[in-house]
Amino acid sequence: MQFMDKLISSIAHEIRNPLTSIRIYTRQMKDKVENREFMLAASEDIPAEIDRIDSLIKEFVEYTSPRKPIREIINLNEEIQNSIKLVKMQIKDIDVEVNIDSSYYAKFDVNHLKQIIFNIILNSIDAVKNIENPLIKIYAKSEGKNVIIYFEDNGYGMNESNIEKIFNPFFTTKDNGNGIGMFVVRQMVEDNGGSITAHSEGELKGMCITVTVEKGGKVEEQIVNS
Repeated sequence: MQFMDKLISSIAHEIRNPLTSIRIYTRQMKDKVENREFMLAASEDIPAEIDRIDSLIKEFVEYTSPRKPIREIINLNEEIQNSIKLVKMQIKDIDVEVNIDSSYYAKFDVNHLKQIIFNIILNSIDAVKNIENPLIKIYAKSEGKNVIIYFEDNGYGMNESNIEKIFNPFFTTKDNGNGIGMFVVRQMVEDNGGSITAHSEGELKGMCITVTVEKGGKVEEQIVNS
């Protein structure tokens, strides 16, 4: 019960912040409706804050009422490419390299995989925001009965102490983070019979997240790297 109280308190706090921003905008609109610069900022910031609230609620629901995975055979390259399209605006100034062999299939819940990829990529985007020549690499290799997907970035990285906590609930190094996203990601991966790890050589040395999934269909034994 103590854990759930902390979770609810954390979610309430995170929702209150974007609501405050929306409230400030809406209270000023009546007097600034002719102010083009203000209205443009409001038209960009309010939807972004609503999306933030929606994301928090989805993560909360996913944790408190996890849906049993519906595992099916999916093409990893196709699903990763589709997920990247969802963040095309956020990565317009980032070099994103994807090298996943088209013959790589996995037995996984397709909606769970999309959420996993989406969360990991968003974390990488945050990590490389102020880095010179920002780079995110996504590649995979076949290993026995599994396919291992690598998500690498050249961002800020983490020290060893923080790496050990990255999948813990409520742990975050972000000013506006809630520490739930990667916790839910790990839960989804494990519910689908997979595993997830994080590695960093240290601060300012980038990060690598690996997601191991069960093969689906016939996958050739080969390594795909960049």
